[in-house]
Amino acid sequence: MEEGKLPLNLLDKIIGEVDKLPDSVIQGPQVGADVAVIDFQKAIKRAQKFYQSREKVYLVYKTDPITFPTPNPGKYAVIVNANDVVTSGAIPFGFNATIILPIGSSTKDVFKIQRGIQQECKKNNIIILGGHTEFSSSVFTPIVSGAMLGFVPKDYYVPREINEGDVMLCVGWCAKEGAGIIANEGYKELSKYMGKSLLDMLIKLGKDISVVDIALKINKKIQPELMHDATEGGVIGAVYETMAPSDFG
Repeated sequence: MEEGKLPLNLLDKIIGEVDKLPDSVIQGPQVGADVAVIDFQKAIKRAQKFYQSREKVYLVYKTDPITFPTPNPGKYAVIVNANDVVTSGAIPFGFNATIILPIGSSTKDVFKIQRGIQQECKKNNIIILGGHTEFSSSVFTPIVSGAMLGFVPKDYYVPREINEGDVMLCVGWCAKEGAGIIANEGYKELSKYMGKSLLDMLIKLGKDISVVDIALKINKKIQPELMHDATEGGVIGAVYETMAPSDFG
C-alpha cells in the first residue's frame, strides 16, 4: 500500500466486520465519522451489575502501544490496555486503536491486525469504538497504539489504603511475555540449544498474558488494597513499581 490513510473502500470493509454496537454507543466506527459517542448512563450498567453496586461510577482511561515485532499486534494491544484498566478494578468497556503500518504492507496485514483486535475484544465483551489506520515511511514494523475505557463503582475502585504488614502476592507466571517474545523471535537460533517442545511451550505461554478475568474476580471477592500489572524488571522491578506510589520507601 502507498503512504497515507486507508482507502475508503478498504476502511468500509473493515468496519463491516465490527460487531453490532450496543445501545450504550450512540456513534461508533463509520466512514466519515470523526468521534465515538457514548451514553454514559447506559455504559456504566455493566460495571454496576458485575459488582452489584449502587455507588457512583468512575471512568478509567488507559493508552499503551505495541511497538515490538509480534505475530498478533492487534490482540496484544487490546490485552495490555485491558490489563492495566482492570488493576483499578474497572470493567473494560471500549477500545480505540491507531494502526501505523510500513509502506508496502498488504491488505492482508491490515485485516490480520483488525481481526486480532476484534477477536480479543469479543472475548472480553469490549466494544470497538473507532480508530485510525495509515501507512507511513516513518515506521518499519507495524505499530498499534490502543486506548481503553473502563468503569468501576466507587466502592470497588483500587487502590485503597496500603499499610505496613500487608501481604503481597504474585498471581500468574513471571517473565512469561518476555520469554514468549524471545522464543518466537529467536526460534531458529535458540533451537540449536533448546528442544522444540520447550520453545513451543514458551511461545504458547507468552500468548496467554491477559489478567482481565482473574483481576476482576479477585477484586470482587477479596477487594485487595492494590493491584499492579508489571511488564518489565522481573520480580524486584514489580515489587518496586508496586510500592513506588506509597510512602514506605
